[in-house]
Amino acid sequence: MFGIGIERVMLTERAAKTFSSPELHIALFRHSNCDWGNLSAEEIKLNQEALKGGKRVISVYNNMVVITEFGNCNVTTIAVADEID
Repeated sequence: MFGIGIERVMLTERAAKTFSSPELHIALFRHSNCDWGNLSAEEIKLNQEALKGGKRVISVYNNMVVITEFGNCNVTTIAVADEID
């Protein structure tokens, strides 16, 4: 498995207040290395397929959600889990 090229990181205001810098760095490292965290086998399969097609991938680490949207520049957003629908 290859890693994700993270070009730009955005935090929600709550994520910036909730998570420490080390927590954010660890989550980004894991996410960029395709360690999806607390996902079901089906969700992991969806992420693996999304990587092939340049679509959105999601990781969940406890109360943190990391989402990378592929496009002209890969934008990765970090949020508190209950901020995401």
